[in-house]
Amino acid sequence: MLKIIVLDAIRLARFKKRLKQEEVAVKLNVTQGYYSKIENGQSELTLSLLEQLVDVLEIDCMDLINELRRLR
Repeated sequence: MLKIIVLDAIRLARFKKRLKQEEVAVKLNVTQGYYSKIENGQSELTLSLLEQLVDVLEIDCMDLINELRRLR
């Protein structure tokens, strides 16, 4: 459940930035297909990739944590 909430928060942050998966993938140096699998929970989201996503999407870690708490 936590994994789904984190992925939903990441997807929402991408939508808010009006970024396509391909644009995020390029910034992460991964393929769009691989990024899509991560966002859809079909591939593991590593801590390293999560840290990169937070930077790319300009997500405040505390905002992400608070969102997770709110949705719990």
